[in-house]
Amino acid sequence: MSLNTHQAQAVYAPAQGRLQILAGPGTGKTKVIVARVAHLIDEGIRPEDIIVTTFTRRATDEMKERLAQITGQAAVDRLQIGTFHSLCWRFLRKWSMRHREYSVVSERNRSALIKRAMAELGLVKKKRSNESGDSDDHVFTPSEYSRYISKMKSFGPESPEFDRAKVQDDQALVNVYGRYQSLMDAHRYLDYDDLLVECYRMLKQRNHLKNIKHVLVDEFQDTNDIQLELTYLFARGDESASGHNVSIVGDPDQSIYKFRNARVENFERMKEHYQSLGVSTVWLTVNYRSTQGILNFSEEAMCAHWSNREKRVLKSSTNYSYKPVFQCARDRFCEAKWVASNIEALCSKLKLFTYGQVAIIVRFNYMVREIENQLSKQRIPYKMANGKKLWERPEVVALIDYFVLICRDDPLSFLALAELKRGIGKQSVDQIKSMVDQMTTASSQSSFSLEKIEQRLPHKLSKKLHSLFRFIEEARRMLKEEKFDPHKFFTFVLDKSGIRRDFNVDEANDDDDIKITSVVKLEPSDTEEDDDKEEEETKRRDRISSHWDQVAQQFLVFEPDPILLEDFDDDFLTQFLDSIGLYMMAEEDEKQPKVTITTIHGAKGLEWPVVFIPGIVDGSFPRHSNAEELDEEQRCFYVALTRAKSLLYLSAYGAKRQEGDRYPSGPSQFLDSMSEFYSETIEALDDPSQLCTALGCPVPKNADELVKSIHEYNRSLCLDKDIENNRFITAGSLVGSKQRGGNRQQWWNRSGSFKGSKAPPGKASRSSSMTENTNIAPVAPGKAPTYVYQRPVRPKLAGRSISRAPR
Repeated sequence: MSLNTHQAQAVYAPAQGRLQILAGPGTGKTKVIVARVAHLIDEGIRPEDIIVTTFTRRATDEMKERLAQITGQAAVDRLQIGTFHSLCWRFLRKWSMRHREYSVVSERNRSALIKRAMAELGLVKKKRSNESGDSDDHVFTPSEYSRYISKMKSFGPESPEFDRAKVQDDQALVNVYGRYQSLMDAHRYLDYDDLLVECYRMLKQRNHLKNIKHVLVDEFQDTNDIQLELTYLFARGDESASGHNVSIVGDPDQSIYKFRNARVENFERMKEHYQSLGVSTVWLTVNYRSTQGILNFSEEAMCAHWSNREKRVLKSSTNYSYKPVFQCARDRFCEAKWVASNIEALCSKLKLFTYGQVAIIVRFNYMVREIENQLSKQRIPYKMANGKKLWERPEVVALIDYFVLICRDDPLSFLALAELKRGIGKQSVDQIKSMVDQMTTASSQSSFSLEKIEQRLPHKLSKKLHSLFRFIEEARRMLKEEKFDPHKFFTFVLDKSGIRRDFNVDEANDDDDIKITSVVKLEPSDTEEDDDKEEEETKRRDRISSHWDQVAQQFLVFEPDPILLEDFDDDFLTQFLDSIGLYMMAEEDEKQPKVTITTIHGAKGLEWPVVFIPGIVDGSFPRHSNAEELDEEQRCFYVALTRAKSLLYLSAYGAKRQEGDRYPSGPSQFLDSMSEFYSETIEALDDPSQLCTALGCPVPKNADELVKSIHEYNRSLCLDKDIENNRFITAGSLVGSKQRGGNRQQWWNRSGSFKGSKAPPGKASRSSSMTENTNIAPVAPGKAPTYVYQRPVRPKLAGRSISRAPR
């Protein structure tokens, strides 16, 4: 195995001793851990006498696979390797008689037991002072209690912070913690935090790991208090002078899990703990991932935040380098267009990269709305890491099923919508499916029609679906109107299709239709618990409405082809469905390269040749202003920057935020004093031949013309241009658009007149939604219409909370 000088120092360090391997991003830490384990085995240590902890199951599998290639599978099978939680559970089942009858609680049942503890103690509401010092009613939600319980357990049962918290913290939280633990014991449950705590207690009472000769801990910067204490217990060995052998691998700059109670201070705490024995340190400084320009920017960003920080010089192994690109767009819409157009330029026009080599990394999931819209509009394939795309979400799929059924008699869409309807049980669905199968398999799908299925359905079942059939008829009439109004049509579909009722987003619910679900039987609850359920239900409704807003946004700005409209009778709705390609959604080729959209935490440990980081805006990234949280945000920024291998694109939007501004706007403070280390133009495209040579791909014949058009287009989206013309606001976001020929204006002219409304505010609330009455603002000739969606204030639900999960 080929190792550089510092890697070799880490791998071949003495087996007896304590070692901190400080591995910056892309420096080959996994390679070093694997090589060190193989070296320890070569030195005569049995695999079963080595413990290796990883942060994720994926990391465990990768490490096992690499080790098997060096030591053989037999040695890997004997090695004690896994996450802290999996190892602790293995040890408890092996040595703790008490816990052999226990099982690990599901998250669903854990939440139910927390709610039961709250109900039994009557500690749901508590007076708590707000920032101004006034006292107001505050509901401690189950998620707040859940976070508190995890935080308490992360300290460890013998930690002074644990004892201090029991005295100083709000007694409601402390009491629910105690009652929850009693309920867990009564049910013979352990939660994931208990696995660590109970294993700590067991090993503290009796040393079951006397055989252990060496412990290796990966991602040490992500360990919390109890995991650090477990590391010490794992490494005790036989407690002789030859014990306490530990190698940890991590990077303090990449500690981004404070919300999971991780402690970046654990590096220093380990040195203090082993002060009498001594701790050696090896820095890995050769980066095999990123270019030098990306590394220089990343390091300067950290030094600018921590002025007293010791500078770490990472050296790139690549032979080419470009500065990161930074652009400040006029608004979020222009920023999203800038991201999408540059991806298209790199992958489709210049063909320098595939879509699968590109990632868009955001601080929070909510920041992807505009970008997702633009990727869809430009037909750039993408995937959401650890999540669903907009078009894959159940409430959006259902909305599209309504659109498809309006366009044509589609049996699959009809079946899907029939199953959603209330009062249609499994037996009825099977009956409908059988009839549809007969109509579609006898000859062809052309024999299926809504008229036929309505005639053949039993009277009782036909009556339940009567409103669906009548809605489709009315929607088809609207679609054929000469002055088709997209806004009126979309609102009609939401109001009259029954989709709000399908997903329980309507305000009025008949008692007969209410479904109350519970996980475990609890004692009768009081109105405070119901209020908490109401809050969660409101969030669910808002989330669904937000997804419909995003579809509305694309629907209302869609430009149909006038030739298809006039010559082929290809209506607006059919063209819209074709534009988003949903007919092929079920047959989508997963092997097709796609742009990855992910959060920073989802990107940890991954890399891409091209990375875009949008939304680097004050008030959004960083979101927090206190010193401790700013430190965490800065490390998040560093992690995002260091995911890029070849090209790094950074972007913000709006002018610099002024004092008193309410909304995020303007480049983040993270970019202050950084102009020396980024470029405002794409240096890599100034000489495409150099980049093509480095990447090993052919130079496009018309590269110069393409690059010129890319630069011109990018400039058109930035702050130095007039943006007041052709501006519109839709679905709660401020958007700018350029007029493209006469098609859009011609289309709006055909859409009929617009009602008057009050002028919109400078920024609409994120919660505004096109799910209730919609007001439309008048516009001057030559401008696109301005929509402002305003959801009426919901009346507070009295009595019990209601919920109906979509089937």
